[in-house]
Amino acid sequence: MWHWIPNKSLGNINLGESLSSVKSKHSLLGHESDPITGWSTYYIKNDDVYVDCEDDTVVSITSFKNFTHLGRNCIGINIIELGALLGVLPDEIGEPVEYDDNDIKVPREYFDLGLQVWTSNNIVSSMTCLTYEDL
Repeated sequence: MWHWIPNKSLGNINLGESLSSVKSKHSLLGHESDPITGWSTYYIKNDDVYVDCEDDTVVSITSFKNFTHLGRNCIGINIIELGALLGVLPDEIGEPVEYDDNDIKVPREYFDLGLQVWTSNNIVSSMTCLTYEDL
């Protein structure tokens, strides 16, 4: 279960945790480096979870399947339901991004919660737990 604790963790992975600690808990696959951020990205098979590290320290955790808050999986709900669940509106709504499959996704940032949400047709498609001061 990928339970989210704002500004702290997703499941049993904590922001600020060492990569070696995460590797001891999960079988991490892949290793890509982002040329812009310099972050290394790892993938947890079967859970569709991505872990980004900077200098071997976890800086963000993204899920495309399960991101549970207050007993509810937020992936797949509409943005109005998410707003009611979180009790806040986004601090910033980014520009829409069109992907190769013609899907258009919109990022929403919740700075105080350490949360980034991507939606497609106002339905949550992914959520990221991160520390904004690291950006």
